[in-house]
Amino acid sequence: DPPKLFHFNGWFELNPELKRHITEPGRFVTRDRYDQAGPMVKVTVETSSALRAGSMGPFDLRICMNVDRCIEQSPVTLTHLEQGATQVFWGNVEELLQDPDFMLGGLQIVSHSKDAWSPRRVTAEIFGTTEKLSFNVDGWFEENPLTPESYSKPPPRFAKSEFYLDECSLMVCQRDCDLNQVFDLNGKRSQVAQCVCNDNEVLKADGRTCEKMEEKNVYMSPSDSCAVPVAGRKQCGPKQKF
Repeated sequence: DPPKLFHFNGWFELNPELKRHITEPGRFVTRDRYDQAGPMVKVTVETSSALRAGSMGPFDLRICMNVDRCIEQSPVTLTHLEQGATQVFWGNVEELLQDPDFMLGGLQIVSHSKDAWSPRRVTAEIFGTTEKLSFNVDGWFEENPLTPESYSKPPPRFAKSEFYLDECSLMVCQRDCDLNQVFDLNGKRSQVAQCVCNDNEVLKADGRTCEKMEEKNVYMSPSDSCAVPVAGRKQCGPKQKF
């Protein structure tokens, strides 16, 4: 059998004490631990170069099929995130061994830090499959977030302690959003999102917000019609001879 790789993010010691590792957080501090190998997940994050965009963390990244189906038990933990840097994190997701039909549809990021973080791009892929997602992110993650306007000018699209990432959620549509899966000639899957407005609205140029549809009134009352001079009236229908 091929070798199995385990990616731990924690501490082993004779007398476990979490306080000793408070500046270098991990998923556990323990004397012993049993882990079953699962498929490897590679997460690549590019942190924004904006002021104070980096963070010590930790942040949990969970892989999801959809917003209601995320694997919470085996997150990839993100720590020591450097401003303007691209970093790679690894994890093993044991639950995928019992879910061979899992399709990567989104990512959920949960903050466990008061040190805010602003990623510019997040990519996740499951090794041994074609499942891969990559998102451009315009937001901030913090355990107790402020209003978006408090972080930068112009403000980011969101500031959250927990946020589900897919192309629709990142659009931050004013109304609803349609998310479609598109396959290219090589079978590679990608997401295409489209904001949707109400029936009496049209989508504005920003692609996210709606405005009321302008109604053109072409109705003319009988009295208004009779007030038009005979010479100026337009013929309706075929001309009849009597």
